[in-house]
Parts: sequence; structure tokens; C-alpha cells
Amino acid sequence: MTQIPDSHIDLFNRPLLLGLATVQPDGQPQVTPVWGDVEDGLIRFNTAEEALSAIENVSAHYDAHCRAAREIVHEYFDANKVLEQLLNKID
Repeated sequence: MTQIPDSHIDLFNRPLLLGLATVQPDGQPQVTPVWGDVEDGLIRFNTAEEALSAIENVSAHYDAHCRAAREIVHEYFDANKVLEQLLNKID
């Protein structure tokens, strides 16, 4: 899990209104406002109800979330892309 960099942590030293984005079965995004804060450098939901709602949404639309997660992985974590970027920074 990625932690928030120290250079940006000051933005999270107060309760935050976050946009929790999930995906509907037809591929349409759903963004729900939730309150959150940061603990140990990680963003968390403030209430169990908000966390449960997010889990239920992901469970109800599991296939769509899997497709969206796979697209994110291919875009940002593909080893060939990441390696190429790292090698370009070395040169």
C-alpha cells in the first residue's frame, strides 16, 4: 500500500471530505462523498458504515471492479513501462 509522502501529509491533518470512487456493473463510475482522515500515513474511512458501504459496493459489482483494477495495474504498474521509466531517469 502506498503511503502519503511527508511533503503532502500536512494536507491531511484535519478531517477530509473524500470522494470514494467505485464502478457500477455497466462501467459507469459512482463517486460517494465520505469523511476520512489519515493515520500512520494511510487514508482511512471515519465510520464503519462508510467502510461497509464501500465493501458492499465492490462486492455487488465485483467483475466491474476487477476490470477497473486490472486497467489501473496495466497502466501504472506494468513492469515494462516502469522499468523503461526508471532506466530513462538513470540516463
